Amino acid sequence: MERGNSILDQREKIISFIKIRGPSLPIHISQHLKVDTLLASAMLAELLSDKRLKLSNLRVGNSPVYYLVGQEFQLENFYQYLPDKEKETFELLRSKQILKDSDQLPAVRVALRSIRDFAFSFQYNDQLYWRFIKVNEENASELIQKTQATQVKPVQIEIPVVKKILLEHIQKAKELSISKNVQNEIVQDATPAEPIVIKEKQKLVSLIPERKAQESIFKTPVKTKKEKGKSEFVSKVYEFFESNNLKLVKEISSKKKEFMGIINVENNGKFDSYICIAKEKKSVSDKDLMKHLQTGQKENLPVLFLSNGETSKKAVEWLDYLGNIIIYRKLE
Repeated sequence: MERGNSILDQREKIISFIKIRGPSLPIHISQHLKVDTLLASAMLAELLSDKRLKLSNLRVGNSPVYYLVGQEFQLENFYQYLPDKEKETFELLRSKQILKDSDQLPAVRVALRSIRDFAFSFQYNDQLYWRFIKVNEENASELIQKTQATQVKPVQIEIPVVKKILLEHIQKAKELSISKNVQNEIVQDATPAEPIVIKEKQKLVSLIPERKAQESIFKTPVKTKKEKGKSEFVSKVYEFFESNNLKLVKEISSKKKEFMGIINVENNGKFDSYICIAKEKKSVSDKDLMKHLQTGQKENLPVLFLSNGETSKKAVEWLDYLGNIIIYRKLE
């Protein structure tokens, strides 16, 4: 009970710390609480699961940034950690506030879809636009209207010089007493075939077909039949999938004594995704759990950990505490 109260106290300290400091990394929490980084990450994962904290899409190194609801604007302090092209796109969007998707270069369009902490898409007159995080959709629509109102539409203008030349020819014809037929001929020669038109310069936009979105992993399950060439341990993992009606949607890695992939679990007609990590081990420690918990955090997925080993006393305590964030099942 004392241990439980201590952990709860630590969690409240984390919330108070982030309220004061703003968006933070696990290392900041670790230093503040004077605990191991793995333990700090585990407590952050629990607060994330309880929806008391939010997780950034951007990464500082390999770590996401944790923040409270209402601190979204403060993520701007971390934009320098974005890759170069995404950083340039962030600065462009922050400067312009809104961007029309079809007017952008392909690299910018890709980057806009990557900086999800700062760029938000919306439709206006059936056109896709992007707005900066500090601009709401209503203000973004007003900005589009103002931009369109100030744009100069192509107009037809007859250049005055043409009229002047035409009049000079007619005047000379009169002075020389040229016959009516000759005058008409001169007028026709002097009259331009078409009025000279000045049009607004149009941008050349390279149109590249949108890459078709990848099909949802829920719709493309991979059959979990035992395959040739699999080690005895990995075959047991596949048998576990079959016997528990789990759908393997992506195999990330497969070795003689290790396996990693993404699976779908059906739950009341819906599918929940887990990252499955399987390792052949004689025993499972709390450090093993923390290591795999970090892997799950990188993928933003809960963890299903499979092994043939026995769990230590500390590992059992942590599994009970972490709940559905990481689930352990022993392979027989």
